Amino acid sequence: MLPRCVWFAVFGIAMAEGILFLRTYALYHANKKFLAFLVSFYVLVVITVIIIVQIFTRSLRFGDGPPGIQKIGGCYATDGSKIIFVAYFLVIFQQTVILSLTLYKAIKVARLSRSRVVTALARYGVFYYIYIFLISIGNIIVPIAGPVDLVDLLNTFQRVMHSILAARVLLHVRQILHQDFRSTVGTDTAVTDNQ
Repeated sequence: MLPRCVWFAVFGIAMAEGILFLRTYALYHANKKFLAFLVSFYVLVVITVIIIVQIFTRSLRFGDGPPGIQKIGGCYATDGSKIIFVAYFLVIFQQTVILSLTLYKAIKVARLSRSRVVTALARYGVFYYIYIFLISIGNIIVPIAGPVDLVDLLNTFQRVMHSILAARVLLHVRQILHQDFRSTVGTDTAVTDNQ
C-alpha cells in the first residue's frame, strides 16, 4: 500500500506545483522565453523526483510488524532506502526558485503600480512557501532520523496541504479579480447613468 500512496503524493504535489508555475508565468506576462525556462525546470525536477521515488519504492521490504501490533503479514515496511528525503529537498528547492521569481516580479510591478492581484500573489506565495517548507523539512527529517515504517508519516499531509494551498492562492486571486470587475462595472454604470 505504501508505494501506491507515494505515487499519489508525487502526482498531487506535481499538479499543485504546476498551478504555482502557471501563476508565476502569468506574472511574467506570458513571456515565451520564461515559459521555456519554467517548463524545463518543472520537467527536470519532476523527472528527478520520479527517479528518486522509483529507487525508494523498489528498495522497500515488507514483513510482519513488531510485537503488540495487529499482524497483517507482509504489510509492514521493515527496510528501505532513505533516499526519499532528496525528493522533499527538491520540493523545497523548486519552491524557493518559484517564490524568488514571484517576489522579484511582484517588487518590480509594485514600483510601477499598486496591483492588488500581484500583491495577493506575492503575499500568498510567501505563506504557501512557509507552510510547504516546514512540512518538507519534516519529510526530510523523518526518513533520515526515524525508522523506515514512519517514512510515510507526513507524505499524505504534504500532498493535501499542497492541494489546499494551491487552491487557496487561485481562489484569493479570483476573489480579487471579481471584486475589481464589480467595482469597474459599477463605475462604468455610474458614469453612463450620469451622462
